[in-house]
Amino acid sequence: MDETKSGVNETIRQICDLMISNEEDEYGPLRPTEIAYSTAIVVLGKASLDLTQMVNQRDGLFPFPRGAVTTDEWGGLRIEWVCGDAVVHLLVPAFVDGGPQVYHEVGKDSASGRKLADWLCELITKKTTWE
Repeated sequence: MDETKSGVNETIRQICDLMISNEEDEYGPLRPTEIAYSTAIVVLGKASLDLTQMVNQRDGLFPFPRGAVTTDEWGGLRIEWVCGDAVVHLLVPAFVDGGPQVYHEVGKDSASGRKLADWLCELITKKTTWE
């Protein structure tokens, strides 16, 4: 497997596992909604491509980091990347309202594959140990 892609593949696998899990538990939905699922896959795929291009321009080889995936109480998705003290969150709502958001240590941005790639690249180039 291409090491630069293993983190995104693992993150997508976690999302797919949630899609086939029990529908809910005592805290709410475990399965993401179809909208959250498809939006997350698109954003992660674009971020992976953008991050690869950004890294290639820097003549480096950085793996796409593995994120930790959970659902929220409405079936939205939360994906978190932690590196030392730095954290990047991708929040994908359960419904079309609002659109996905990328939260990071200095604020938040509307989520796009490029924005997520920018923040992950920022973390990768500053930190070396992913948790």
